[in-house]
Amino acid sequence: MQHTSIWQNEPLLDLEGNHFVRLENYQSILELTDCLVRLKMKGYVYEIGGQNIQIRSVTKREIFVEGIIEQIVIRKVVSSKL
Repeated sequence: MQHTSIWQNEPLLDLEGNHFVRLENYQSILELTDCLVRLKMKGYVYEIGGQNIQIRSVTKREIFVEGIIEQIVIRKVVSSKL
């Protein structure tokens, strides 16, 4: 599913129940375990935690994560440059 809006290139998260997450405009995978995936997004780090967490598929712009999702944490990245 492609979204077109004034927020192009901003992180976009779609959640289906607690079993499936689609993230658009991710930049890189920072960490992947069976209970956590950490993704670098524009200005943020998204953490998806739970049980049996795995990446179902990856494209250039989207990543699909599945498992028993228990939490999603969004952390603002603060630049150390002044």
